[in-house]
Amino acid sequence: AGPRLYREFRRVPEYRGPITTAVRAMLSERPLDPDYRSYWPPGTRVRSVTRVGDTVTVDLSREAAGLGSAQAEISLQQLAYTVSAAARSAHLRIRLLVDGLPARMSGLGSADTVKRADPNQVQAAVWITSPQEGDTVGRTVRLEGVANTFEANVRIQVLAGDRVVTDTYTTATAGTGAFGIWAKEIELPPGTYVVKAFEESAEDGSDLWPDTKRITVR
Repeated sequence: AGPRLYREFRRVPEYRGPITTAVRAMLSERPLDPDYRSYWPPGTRVRSVTRVGDTVTVDLSREAAGLGSAQAEISLQQLAYTVSAAARSAHLRIRLLVDGLPARMSGLGSADTVKRADPNQVQAAVWITSPQEGDTVGRTVRLEGVANTFEANVRIQVLAGDRVVTDTYTTATAGTGAFGIWAKEIELPPGTYVVKAFEESAEDGSDLWPDTKRITVR
């Protein structure tokens, strides 16, 4: 299946509008979750962002040219999803420049542009959106996430070290080809835990698309 997209929410100072702010954070902020990574080359910066109608032109510094061809398509989708989320519009077309010149990368369509692909093709099938990695929460823990699984089923485990302290299920608002949101409340005593959400394989019971978050319960 190759690399897939996951979403993290971050608080950063606004800089020249929401789109520029979001793209700068995408390029410079390390993921909170150590399981996540970005392929954009270190040092890549935003030179400018302009929007005309439904086209957003993003000009990145020359370091972006070092993006490997194997990672270009998913990285361009990372950019497309970041821009469209910041602009609150899923239908934007992103034109990419590198050091002021049209980019030449795998995954760019006509006129050096890219749009958000079908989520089924680029997003992970299960992910936790709240709490985020490293959060401290109360004893009633509300877990939230997104999933596209068979019959919308999501399995949730909470681990203290190697010991499973909670093993339960929930159902997303959609599944079997469509993404839905899910939520589950659980009670935990104070301590440090790893929360894992995944799809259980109907074939062999293995964990499919596991996403984990380390949290502290106060």
